[in-house]
Amino acid sequence: MTISTNAIKWAADRGISQQTLERAGVASGTTAMQGGQCEVIAFPYRRGSEVINVKYRSLAEKAFKQREGGELRLWNLDAALSAQEVYVTEGEMDALALIEA
Repeated sequence: MTISTNAIKWAADRGISQQTLERAGVASGTTAMQGGQCEVIAFPYRRGSEVINVKYRSLAEKAFKQREGGELRLWNLDAALSAQEVYVTEGEMDALALIEA
């Protein structure tokens, strides 16, 4: 998965480094949203190595969508299953901020 320069800058403006994006498996791309094509950051939802869903967040506006038919699951749950301490955050960006810290 790749991360565009725009997505790296968008995340950096929020205090999230490229290294944290890569560590979390976050990517970027374009998808149909809000009546047209939007550049998005993509959060893969995994069970082991299998991607079971993807949540997309528009870089331009705070708009979201998920892969149609994707399985509902907490993001980054596999990391929590093997951890001694677990932190629950409201959203993926909050989780990335925690990973960054």
